[in-house]
Amino acid sequence: MKKLSILLSTINDRIYAAEPLLQNRFEDTEFVVVHQITNLSKTDTYSNLYNKFDSAYVRFVPMFDKGTGKSRNLAMQKAEGELMYLCDDDLVFQPDFYTNIMSAAAASPDIDIFTFQVLTTEGQPFKQYPDHAYQHNIRTTAKVSIVEMVIRKQAYATGKIKFDERFGLATIYNTGEEFVMLSDALKKGITAKFIPQYLVSHPPISSGKIFNEEVAFDKGAMTARVYGWKFIFANAIFALKKYTTYRKSIGFFSFTYHIYKGSLHFLKND
Repeated sequence: MKKLSILLSTINDRIYAAEPLLQNRFEDTEFVVVHQITNLSKTDTYSNLYNKFDSAYVRFVPMFDKGTGKSRNLAMQKAEGELMYLCDDDLVFQPDFYTNIMSAAAASPDIDIFTFQVLTTEGQPFKQYPDHAYQHNIRTTAKVSIVEMVIRKQAYATGKIKFDERFGLATIYNTGEEFVMLSDALKKGITAKFIPQYLVSHPPISSGKIFNEEVAFDKGAMTARVYGWKFIFANAIFALKKYTTYRKSIGFFSFTYHIYKGSLHFLKND
């Protein structure tokens, strides 16, 4: 069994952006690349790319469907490493990427999921991070991004860690897959810990920082999925807390309307 699986999800021609990332080599590590292909006429072209890489280090898993939840679930299923890092195609590994993961896992053998820090490509913290380690609760997992997470394969094997495939890019609700997965896992007894160390750098613009009517709707579905009917209070807190972020693009009343609309839509159709 390998020590680490780097699980990269990408789609169509975005696979070419991932080439520099796939050139990295770490001790006893594999890349599992779930490549979502929606244009079947390009499968042969993509196969030529796959053949450029040694299958001992990089395994490509074509997926003729789309949705980040499905992609992440398939990647975790195929992983052979003791630890799994969830990766996107636009990242750059930091020099201590591998060491930081292995050190955290060895120091806390009872922890199932670790979350780390991310830098922007300009070398600044991607978000405001605490300067100390702590164990997550449902509230703190709302701040976690996909590319901050490392998961023990053993914990995944219990069936307690799975992405809800209705959430994430190219799904019904295009956000929130990490929060939904983490909150489900914690409710089932999985443990998660924040480690104040950097793993990767990421371009500064993130879909999680953009707000419009569709995003508000999707956020409402997410809060209803996690909190049930307590979404009434969760949405109000979220709308007030994020006001300075969305006020110029959508406005308070429009944001509030659409976030509650999203919650009711989810509960009606769940």
